[in-house]
Amino acid sequence: MSYVQLSRDPLGRRTFVRRLADEYTYQTCSWCGCTRGKRLFQYGWDNDGGGQPYFGSQAFCSVGCYRSYQDEEGP
Repeated sequence: MSYVQLSRDPLGRRTFVRRLADEYTYQTCSWCGCTRGKRLFQYGWDNDGGGQPYFGSQAFCSVGCYRSYQDEEGP
């Protein structure tokens, strides 16, 4: 599955990425409950060391909801 780079952390040697969530598994945003026309995303980190990027198990309608969820729940 492909993903999009959103930002880069050069000191941490990793890239913040997102991918389109599976519409059959995720119906609503994990933070606000919005459906946003069924376009939900999973966010994660891609390390410079290679391998596959790590994506969380939740889906969100926006990066703002993802960051709010992370602030509340922790990393």
